[in-house]
Amino acid sequence: MTPLAQILDLGDLLSVIWTSLAAGIGVCLVFSLAIIGFARATDTSREGQSVATVGWAALALVAFAAVLALVVFGVVVMTSK
Repeated sequence: MTPLAQILDLGDLLSVIWTSLAAGIGVCLVFSLAIIGFARATDTSREGQSVATVGWAALALVAFAAVLALVVFGVVVMTSK
C-alpha cells in the first residue's frame, strides 16, 4: 500500500463528497422556495388576492423554517463527531 492509501480512505471521502453535495443542493432548493414564496406573496398582496397571498406566505414561512432546521441539524452533526 502507498502511504497515501494508508492515510486516506477513498470510500469515506466519496461518502463525504456525496453527502455534502446532496445537502448543499437540498438547502439551496428549499431556500429558493422560500424566496419564491416571499416574492409571490408580495406580488399577490399588491394585486389584492388575499387567499393567494396567504398560500405563498405560508410556503415562504415553511421553507424558511425548513432551512433553519437544516442549518441547526448540520451544526449538530458537525459538533457531535
